[in-house]
Amino acid sequence: MNENDKTQQQMKTKQTSSEFSAFRHILKILLIAVLGFGFLLRLFLAFNGIQQKYKLYMNDRLEGEILHSDGSTENFTGNTFPAVKLGDKLTLTVTHPLENPYGMGADLCFFAISSNVEVFCGEEQVYQQDESLIEQGIMPCDQFYVVSLVPDYAEKPLTITIIPVDRTSFTSIDLWLSPGGHASKNLLAGKEMAFLLLITMTVVSGFVMVLLTVLSISRKQFNPTVLMACFCFLIVLWNLGSQGFLYILSDSLAASHGEYAALYLACIPLSLYMAFNIQNKLLKTIMFGFALFFTGFFIYGTIITFTAVPASYATVLPVLHGAILLMMVTYFISIYVERGVKRGFAQQIAEIGFRICIVIGMLEFLRFNFVNNYGTSVPFLRHSLGAIAIAELVLTMILSAGYTYASDLLEKMEKEQLRRLAYEDSLTGIPNRSACYRNLDDLTARKVKQYSMMFFDLNFLKKANDTYGHDVGDQMLNLTAETLKKVFEDRGFYGRWGGDEFIACVTGGKEKGDAALAAFRKEVEAVNRNNRDLPYGLSIAIGRVDSTEEHPLDPIEALNAADDRMYEEKKRMKALRED
Repeated sequence: MNENDKTQQQMKTKQTSSEFSAFRHILKILLIAVLGFGFLLRLFLAFNGIQQKYKLYMNDRLEGEILHSDGSTENFTGNTFPAVKLGDKLTLTVTHPLENPYGMGADLCFFAISSNVEVFCGEEQVYQQDESLIEQGIMPCDQFYVVSLVPDYAEKPLTITIIPVDRTSFTSIDLWLSPGGHASKNLLAGKEMAFLLLITMTVVSGFVMVLLTVLSISRKQFNPTVLMACFCFLIVLWNLGSQGFLYILSDSLAASHGEYAALYLACIPLSLYMAFNIQNKLLKTIMFGFALFFTGFFIYGTIITFTAVPASYATVLPVLHGAILLMMVTYFISIYVERGVKRGFAQQIAEIGFRICIVIGMLEFLRFNFVNNYGTSVPFLRHSLGAIAIAELVLTMILSAGYTYASDLLEKMEKEQLRRLAYEDSLTGIPNRSACYRNLDDLTARKVKQYSMMFFDLNFLKKANDTYGHDVGDQMLNLTAETLKKVFEDRGFYGRWGGDEFIACVTGGKEKGDAALAAFRKEVEAVNRNNRDLPYGLSIAIGRVDSTEEHPLDPIEALNAADDRMYEEKKRMKALRED
């Protein structure tokens, strides 16, 4: 096997090794992230005394009545009921509240969407919605209510009235008791695993987003998977909000609106990702139009939520759903139109996973609107598919990003190997003739006038090859190369010119050339002392030419002159040996 074959084989081996190494690193990061967040979560729960027993649900004790806007009424038991809409009034009664098991004050906790809420303990009103915000047009979205109960609450019925103040409808509610003053923290109780998974997905999607952004900058080529990572990051934040976990950080309106803001924002990178992956010009333009629409709609939703307009993100949510539905139809049309278009493997992974996520998302969209508008007694329809879609999207993103990362490493390695093949001597590992020419051209370009050009010829190489084999000759060449590198690497440049010939150049005055040449001769003597088993010690003929400010030389001319002087030196050394 010749030297080039060996190099190519080494390249293939390193490519395979780098690919597996890249995936191993990604898996390690994910594992460390999950274990790390799991450990921190357990510490947080233990430090704050959060346990499932501190979150006692009262759903099975609920009785209720819906007074519809047309005057009709509906009665129900449990925490699910027909859709409550604008103009309706929902009255919930806990006829036999749970006794306080905490030895401290108790809080009644629940979520309600865009509603005016009152809570009574017996005849006493213990909570009333702050109507000033509604009068100002600041509408709460999915708000977390914490009602401090009087000490004897268990002896009286609890009554909660909920009146929707916008067009958002709902069909269920969860009521539970929590130790007084610990309601926000106890949102985690019973949902530790969901919180851990969502936080992990947030960090992973954020990490992938940063990683792909860095790779895009280094490649000077935008990777649309960055947009998928951004979409995933925002949609996980939305899911954190929909689970109520944002209230762990804040009990203000920011937590209430943050959930919807993340959902509105997520539509922007989603539409941009689709646009970048569509080849058809008309459909691409339409998809970019959706991106502009979602950007404007987010701004509009923010304005009506935080100004005196009596509406919020939740109010215009049906419009957002409609726009998303139209966008999905456009995307599926593009899939059909471009069904024969070839794409890269990483892009194929992303698109297949993305399409699966879109299908799950469409099913969740239909389920959500059906349940919220019509209600249902079918148990499995009450379970959201959002977590499944997000988990599938995160997995897709990890696989796509992992392949992209591995491909980037392989590409860089291939470029480095090509550079080495082009400018590195395959036997000795030092710069080859092409690299030497490049350095000579650089001297000319920089108009360097002061330098010492040296030409070296290794004596007895042919005789060593013929008598003792090429292994001995290769050893002599490698020893010469190592010596050159040791002496000249920090003084200028050096390289193998070809066969038994080497060159070196020291920039600066003549005295620097003298010092370098003296150091080289000293190193050659040391090599010969340390390698007495070599049949032939290193014997090197050297030619040197100095270029000065007074008599500057063209680098190629200087090299040719040094070559001539080297041959004169070689003849002189031969004559001395014969004598």
